[in-house]
Amino acid sequence: MRDSNVTNVVYNDDVLLHPETRGNPERPERFTAVMDSITKDWVCPSINLSVSQPATRDDVLLVHSAEHVAFVERVSKQGGGYLDAGDTRISPLSVQAALAAVGASIEAVNTVVSGPSRKSFAVVRPPGHHATPTQSMGFCIFNNVAIAAEYAVRRLGVKRVMILDFDVHHGNGTQDAFYHRKDVAFVSIHQAHAYPGTGLESDTGTGDGVGATMNIPLPPKAGDADYIHVFESLVIPFIKRFAPELILVSAGYDAHPNNKKYVAGIDENLSLNGFYHISRIIAEVADEICSGKVVGVLEGGYDLSSLADGVKQTLMAWAKEPNPHDATGRQSAETASEQVRTIVSRVHRYHELE
Repeated sequence: MRDSNVTNVVYNDDVLLHPETRGNPERPERFTAVMDSITKDWVCPSINLSVSQPATRDDVLLVHSAEHVAFVERVSKQGGGYLDAGDTRISPLSVQAALAAVGASIEAVNTVVSGPSRKSFAVVRPPGHHATPTQSMGFCIFNNVAIAAEYAVRRLGVKRVMILDFDVHHGNGTQDAFYHRKDVAFVSIHQAHAYPGTGLESDTGTGDGVGATMNIPLPPKAGDADYIHVFESLVIPFIKRFAPELILVSAGYDAHPNNKKYVAGIDENLSLNGFYHISRIIAEVADEICSGKVVGVLEGGYDLSSLADGVKQTLMAWAKEPNPHDATGRQSAETASEQVRTIVSRVHRYHELE
């Protein structure tokens, strides 16, 4: 029997094998901070820890081209190097770490679709949502959430998957993987014009996938009320119309204001309280639409304290534990800004939501 309040936290310590590049905020301590927060600083009977196996090369090929995978392997075997213009560097052990991250994401899907849990969260690094089918970029080697979604469709027979990305950066790689598809819908809530500069409101899909992609680019300084308004006005109606059998969440915590000192060009004000509330909204709509089946996959978040606490807020919301007081994030206005309301109206028109 499934327990809707138990969340399976999936991890593999091999993600620590991907080293820190000097000056790069995507570092092994991110994983350690999150796991310490879950296992040492907070005891919750509704959390079950599970160690996963690494993904196989065939798993990665569900999304990435054979040429791209071979390129990554070759660079790794030659001693490491950059996979892009300068922010995605790998070492000889980075491929092993990336396969561990993909494997945890896949296992998180397995535990929700075929196993005892209704909710699962993969604590992984490096992140994945910038990796396109043919290019590693933005700290991302392979696209963890995209591979997990395709695994759900092709290996587990899930007919409709929704990917919801609330990382402060647009999930361009995930969008590219499914932009032409109608069976995998994609929603991205991100800061407009931040890296990688994609994710326009007018980008709604192509071919069979027209209307299955929703981009919500927010202005800098967007806070709790803005995000909650976006969820209530756009995300919930879009999810209900698509009626997914499974929701995957690209869970990035870099919209917290503490992150702007680590990554240039971002400046949002989503507090820890805000992460709790949007996570609760996701859980509630999943309970209504797809028997509560939600999988979180860790993306960004580079301030260690707000990252660890942000993940904790998501897990607490999914476990239906009381909302803790947020002492570190700046509180936003009580109502959404006029600028955000205007953006919501424009996205409404692109998707003809009621």
